[in-house]
Amino acid sequence: MGPAAGTPSFIEKLLQVEFLDPDPFVDYKAGEEVNGFNLINEGFRKPIVVSHKVGLRMKVPPANFSLRDVVAYTDPSIIIDVIDVLYQTDMQLSLGEFVDEFYEKPRERLLNVLSFEYSQTRLAKFIRPPHVVKELSLVDNCWAEPTDEDDECGTGSSERPNVQKYCLMSMAGSYTDFHIDFGGSSVWYHVLWGEKIFYVTPPSKDHLEAYWRWNGLLDNRRVFFPDTINKIDSRIPVARLHLKAGETVLLPAGWIHAVYTPTDSLVFGGNFLTQLSIPLQLGVYHMEVKQGTSQRFLFPFFEKLHWYAADVILGRLTNDLYAGQEPPTYLLKAAHALLRPLSQWFQQRKVLPKGQRNYYLPARTYLQYACPTLIGKLEEVVQAFLSKLHPTSSSSGRRRRRKRPHRSPVRRESPSSGHTSSTSPQVYDPCDQ
Repeated sequence: MGPAAGTPSFIEKLLQVEFLDPDPFVDYKAGEEVNGFNLINEGFRKPIVVSHKVGLRMKVPPANFSLRDVVAYTDPSIIIDVIDVLYQTDMQLSLGEFVDEFYEKPRERLLNVLSFEYSQTRLAKFIRPPHVVKELSLVDNCWAEPTDEDDECGTGSSERPNVQKYCLMSMAGSYTDFHIDFGGSSVWYHVLWGEKIFYVTPPSKDHLEAYWRWNGLLDNRRVFFPDTINKIDSRIPVARLHLKAGETVLLPAGWIHAVYTPTDSLVFGGNFLTQLSIPLQLGVYHMEVKQGTSQRFLFPFFEKLHWYAADVILGRLTNDLYAGQEPPTYLLKAAHALLRPLSQWFQQRKVLPKGQRNYYLPARTYLQYACPTLIGKLEEVVQAFLSKLHPTSSSSGRRRRRKRPHRSPVRRESPSSGHTSSTSPQVYDPCDQ
């Protein structure tokens, strides 16, 4: 057992560890190269670092924007979650109280804010995530707008998952231990001022197994996660990525990472789920639930969002089948991965009281089919494609009827119809018990 994460002795040890060079782990790109078309066709399997925001179609405040400005464009009385870094515990302070402590010298505590969501404040007009986030996000491309029926059930527009706009305010010396972002979501992250050091490792099967074992330990603060995974030539298979002011990183789904803050920093970032990594995202969510993660720390409306995504995916696959086109590999994998979770979720959630049920299941008016029928239709189209791609291994010799094109009247299609043969990282079966 070593020093507890976040303590001075832990940080001293951390800074002495020899990590891998980030170059083999990271793609360095110009802003204009980072778009939905390229990521769908080339894959989004490595962190992407962009040295300048030009071409990202991203909007952030000027570099002299201070925490006092954050307060001015929000509300000093807003209650925010704050981490006491030394003890790695959560507390709540008003935004004004936190900023006062941030500028206090000397500081009595080492505090870190990672989850101040500002989309409903005036601050939001100064920030827009990179355009690729909107192109790939399941929320942006699949989430249905609320109706009067939803309002009667208590599910209004304010309940749309708002996780793309976070303000991160970190005192020098802050440390966030190894974690996977909720639901295996991807991350966009722009350092306005200050510096951040990421310690990253990809979500291989071995790494994920080690991570969930480590995450389930009662006192994992005293166990250095990289020590639990197999070394490469006696070296820890974790890369050290140093981000400086003005740089942006896009972290793919499921990447395991820790973050150290060497200097006072202001960062804008957010989370988004994509169709590219649905099997991995489902696997992370399954393990979060299995390990008893509080709903407060889960991706909001994760299950409901995937019903909407399944409806959109069914539409695309049905149209491809009707047109005689081979679908993108990632889309077929997504549909196949959704079948068992959707069925299990429906059985678990349909018996809940109406108010709770509406958190997990969409209103019937949003879907082309009722939930059980949607699952059946999705399975049919998946089996039809598997029969075409692997005719000798088909489990049924019956003639299949030609599918009519599916039209969903309430949502947009995916941002791109480009095809790709890329595969998702190897992960658990999301429904494996």
